[in-house]
Amino acid sequence: MARFSSWREGVRLMGPAFLVSVAYLDPGNWATAIEGGSRFGYDLVWVVVLSNLIAILLQTLAARLGLVTGKHLAELCREEYPRLVSVL
Repeated sequence: MARFSSWREGVRLMGPAFLVSVAYLDPGNWATAIEGGSRFGYDLVWVVVLSNLIAILLQTLAARLGLVTGKHLAELCREEYPRLVSVL
């Protein structure tokens, strides 16, 4: 585990760490954000920030669900919903 000289240094590094985790799990979102930024500059930066925040929220919720239940989202949906809904 990395040790930081101060808590501010650790917090400063959390932003890029979250963005890289989003890029790892959803590279299409990351590529779209980079391309949109290069084409439109800062005009659409709020869209990129919002989409990354939502992705981080969903990943956090999915991780909590997995830790609490020991199952992933697809397994829980199969158990909870009718077969037709699960297949779709």
